[in-house]
Amino acid sequence: MRRFLLLVLAALAAAAGAPAPAAATFPGQNGKIVFVTGGGVGDIAVMDADGSGRSGLTTGEISGEPVWSPDGTRIAFEMIGAEAWAIFVMGADGAGLAQVGQTAGGSPAMAPAWSPDGSQILYVKDHTCCSAGPTEIWIMNADGSGHVQLTTNGAPVDMFPDWSPDGTKIAFDSGPVSTGTPELEPGREIYAIKPDGTGLTRLTTNTASDFGASWSPDGRKIAFSSNRDGNFEIYVMDADGTDVRRLTTSPGSDVRPAWSPDGTQIAFETGRDGNSEIYVMNADGTDQTNVTRSPGYDGQPDWQALPLPARTIPLGWKEKLASAGKTAMVFKVTSLTVDGSSWSVKASVANRTTKAVKIRKRFGIGLFESEEQYEGYTVLRASAYAPKLPARLGPGKTWSGTFRGTGILLPGTLVRVIFATFVAPLLPGKTDFDWITDDWVRL
Repeated sequence: MRRFLLLVLAALAAAAGAPAPAAATFPGQNGKIVFVTGGGVGDIAVMDADGSGRSGLTTGEISGEPVWSPDGTRIAFEMIGAEAWAIFVMGADGAGLAQVGQTAGGSPAMAPAWSPDGSQILYVKDHTCCSAGPTEIWIMNADGSGHVQLTTNGAPVDMFPDWSPDGTKIAFDSGPVSTGTPELEPGREIYAIKPDGTGLTRLTTNTASDFGASWSPDGRKIAFSSNRDGNFEIYVMDADGTDVRRLTTSPGSDVRPAWSPDGTQIAFETGRDGNSEIYVMNADGTDQTNVTRSPGYDGQPDWQALPLPARTIPLGWKEKLASAGKTAMVFKVTSLTVDGSSWSVKASVANRTTKAVKIRKRFGIGLFESEEQYEGYTVLRASAYAPKLPARLGPGKTWSGTFRGTGILLPGTLVRVIFATFVAPLLPGKTDFDWITDDWVRL
């Protein structure tokens, strides 16, 4: 049987509670690609993922680094303001253009990146052509208020921040600069830091230049650009910096990766055709396709996330735990509902013993990549119960209701239900156990 009776499993403990040349792609349905056309700093345009439906949003402006808001309704980008580079925001159709971020005294603000809830924007401050530093990463509210400095590590240039989809980490690249172009500098590395400025962690280590981190929609991987093998190519690594894999191999520079919201594809900028074009490839590097096919500059792509449709999946699972030859507990799962970034499970748990069962952990769901995965999976714990979940389930008692939480549930994810950690003498020699359903559903 694949049913798990896990005794303080390390994989659960590690995952509990979970969680610019490139920008975060938030989970959802694949929408349009926003990009820069007409020059490295030119006009902002959008197109469908296959390159059709191309439409300009700005005209005659000096702008760059466009990024979609998590709900796909707004675009933040950098543009020359009244005094210097500043952050602007506009609607998905280009309407409602407004400046939201120029730091006090006219210090430049560039390279925006949205927080997962859309309430804040990361940006790079004092990026004066990379000749004066240090250049640091800051956070502000989406309306341009409340500027707070994030990085203070003393590096000459911290650049291109990217917020993880679960909101717990921010990736960025950092390193020396002498040429005026930081991404060309040897020794440029990718780091991760918590939004409160603590927990700085180095993710890459080599003598080349690694830059432009882009989180996958499920937060498990980071795509980036590196010239560690000669010219710049697209690489992907696990979120902790391990399992680095090269995805592209071309004579031109491949940079600025951007994941599709469903996690199956990556858009990127490349010079392989003699000019800068936008290509789209599968997340494993296969099927690399030119989608812009234009003689001019097209680059700096970012992929729009459209909301996933709400749906309820009937399940009808029923599983029993036996102890001393008798049924000790009965677990039932009636349905799973997924609505955007929230989820809920309708379920029940019955205590068929003569002793009370203490519930040590919250209920939740586990996100798996395969039926055979037994560690390293993601656990999303419930944050609300209706009715309230008791701390102790008395003998002969049943809790029946709905528990719900938030988290990233991408199409194709395999989901099992977790009925907390129970403390009771139900199994010989064991007092604590997690019940994870043998049954599963693939979204």
